Amino acid sequence: MTYIPVYIYKNSLGDSTANGVSSVETNRFVVPVKNGFLSESDVENGDYIILEVEEMHTGYKCFKQKGDGRWLMNGGNFAYSTDARFSDTYGNQPIAIHDRYEG
Repeated sequence: MTYIPVYIYKNSLGDSTANGVSSVETNRFVVPVKNGFLSESDVENGDYIILEVEEMHTGYKCFKQKGDGRWLMNGGNFAYSTDARFSDTYGNQPIAIHDRYEG
């Protein structure tokens, strides 16, 4: 598996993630893509946060932090990259990050 970094777009009206991972981290997010320039060992050794895509039954796509099995919702932040490998894999629009937990 290979990865590329993504940008985090935040709501200008304030954070609604309830301290979700995207509320504090901005430069460490990566997503899996074909032919990315970051290898698995780069990601593991670089202290990156891996976002995995989840497709809902409605066809809606969202990103969740890898390994987080909780039921999460969007807190207003989105991930995107202008790298063509992102749009080839996920489409050409920002994707919501589900990192808000109420429990």
